[in-house]
Amino acid sequence: MGVAGERGAGRTFEIRILSGGLGKIEMDPETHCAEEVADLYLRCWEIEVKLRDLKATLRMGMLSVKSPEMAELTLLTTQISCDLIRALMQEGANHGVREILEISFRQTIDLVVSMSESYRPLAGKPRKLRERHQILIEEVSQRVLEIRPYRLEPRAIKRRPKSYPLLTAPRRILVEKDTSEQHLQESPSRRLSLCHSPL
Repeated sequence: MGVAGERGAGRTFEIRILSGGLGKIEMDPETHCAEEVADLYLRCWEIEVKLRDLKATLRMGMLSVKSPEMAELTLLTTQISCDLIRALMQEGANHGVREILEISFRQTIDLVVSMSESYRPLAGKPRKLRERHQILIEEVSQRVLEIRPYRLEPRAIKRRPKSYPLLTAPRRILVEKDTSEQHLQESPSRRLSLCHSPL
């Protein structure tokens, strides 16, 4: 998303959408200062940042599937789970009288996972389920981010990767291969001593 052009002496801004279309935002320079325009652009840029955050948080950088159908199904289920988490975050934001951008997506997921088992004994008990859900919403409303505007987030790995090769074959085959290679690397005298060693 970016500013594509400007018309009408600074009154109309054209915003290029990700799908390729154009959207217009009417802004009067007499009522909107430059800081408000810059803040609006930063809020638009938040969309790009959130999409990148979703890929990292939901581990969508690499799909472990072997067919286009499974890849589509994985993307669909991830989108559904993301929408459910966002809906829960919106409920928490409404409960805490704050914006949804102030609620932590990662902490909401952790909270849902930690409280999921507490819902099982409440099956068939609507009143207690509503009470438990209300507790969950109150907990989500307290998972507030520390808003730091104009903060840069470099795309870098915090921890260094291990210096081990990738697992390119079943573990059983690799174990057999390593065992045979170790046997060949042993000296002939050691192999002979092992063959004649008393039981």
